[in-house]
Amino acid sequence: MARAKSPPDLDRANAIARAKDRLGITVPDSMIEAAEKLTAQKVKVKGLPADYFFLLLEDEIVDACIRAAINERCARCA
Repeated sequence: MARAKSPPDLDRANAIARAKDRLGITVPDSMIEAAEKLTAQKVKVKGLPADYFFLLLEDEIVDACIRAAINERCARCA
């Protein structure tokens, strides 16, 4: 049986909500937008199926937040 497709905005909202739940913080819109651009680029370059976008988006949001936290901490140490 084929899986029913969700509307893209619902999948996007779910990916963002899952990332926020994993992080336990509110993620700035600018960080979400940057993660979406990076996700689109990765999907295109790696030739991944389009439905993989929202699975990868969740991880990219989490990774972007972790990178930002590390960069902020390192900037204070310098």
